[in-house]
Amino acid sequence: MKAKLFLRIASVIIFLHAIGHFMGVATVTMGETDEENMVIHAMTDHRFPVLGREHSFADFLQGFGWAGEVFLLLTVYLLWFTKNMKLH
Repeated sequence: MKAKLFLRIASVIIFLHAIGHFMGVATVTMGETDEENMVIHAMTDHRFPVLGREHSFADFLQGFGWAGEVFLLLTVYLLWFTKNMKLH
């Protein structure tokens, strides 16, 4: 198999991972059990000042999730268009 095919396969797999990651990041509002809901409320209810604004741990966790989403999509982009380069 050629390297171009492996790059295309990797790009598709990471894109599927990015879709799953998006579904997880965009839908973290309610848990399925009472324990999960207690953790979510603990992460969202306690707020503290950071750089002059009030934030919760959930705000940072959501920001890291979106940063991960951007990283995954950039990786897909790079892998997909790397296949068009001449490989020696």
